[in-house]
Amino acid sequence: MAASGFEFVAPTEVRERAIAAAEKALELDENLPEAHKARAVIAIDAEWDLAKAQRHFERALELRPGYAAAHNLYGQILGGLPLSHFDEARRHYDRARELDPLSPWNYINWVAWWLFQGRPERAFEEGERARQRNPTLWVVCWQMGFAQLLLGQPSQAAPEFEAALKLLRPERPAAVLAPLGLAYGLAGRRADPLKILAEMKQASQKRYISPYYLAVVYSGLGRMDEAFRLIDQALVERTPFLVFCTPNDPLSVVLRRDPRWKPFIDRLRRLVRLPPGSPDPYS
Repeated sequence: MAASGFEFVAPTEVRERAIAAAEKALELDENLPEAHKARAVIAIDAEWDLAKAQRHFERALELRPGYAAAHNLYGQILGGLPLSHFDEARRHYDRARELDPLSPWNYINWVAWWLFQGRPERAFEEGERARQRNPTLWVVCWQMGFAQLLLGQPSQAAPEFEAALKLLRPERPAAVLAPLGLAYGLAGRRADPLKILAEMKQASQKRYISPYYLAVVYSGLGRMDEAFRLIDQALVERTPFLVFCTPNDPLSVVLRRDPRWKPFIDRLRRLVRLPPGSPDPYS
């Protein structure tokens, strides 16, 4: 319920219970690949411990080499941020496609694979192909919006995020509203980000809205004091998505220009555990 990017409750409310549940499953059956996969995901979202996540993904696939979902998720972590092991990720994506050829993630993963390498133009091309194959995948529109943000085209990014929300209707998750508000602000549509902020603040009365998402929208408006107050709050709360705040993260395109970003990242880096020998992904 506090998974990275789609938090519905505060991470502090469920972190220890999630860890305990996964550990109990492994205590009951250490050879259960599903439990290792779950423990890997929780290690990322709840603990920012990518070294532990890697160990559990490897164990899940050792126990069940034909576990398509684990290949898919492990590929996303290896080929995403902050690990960026793109060749290895590709091998897992290819294996997942062999095992589960009809999965929509077979299209979605490749868009993200290019995005995380800082190649938004290739991500956009891949996204167009994915959209032709399945025009109902809202995640593809979402990723296409990120590609446009990284290309410096917020006016083109906004319709992509709007399209994602249309496909998600009636749901309006903050993970989509925040980049839409950012795109509006960067495109000079100042009234629209304020509406997005009002909507997210209203939603926060019923469910958790990460301060990071509010910070992203404020950054699009150039209101950097509010943005950094909120992003500092997000760090205190250890909202999961922060672990992905690397130089190719499209949500932090404005925040990274501010001199306060470096000391923020220095504090974040100290809380993230990477596998031994991993390069610093935040520099």
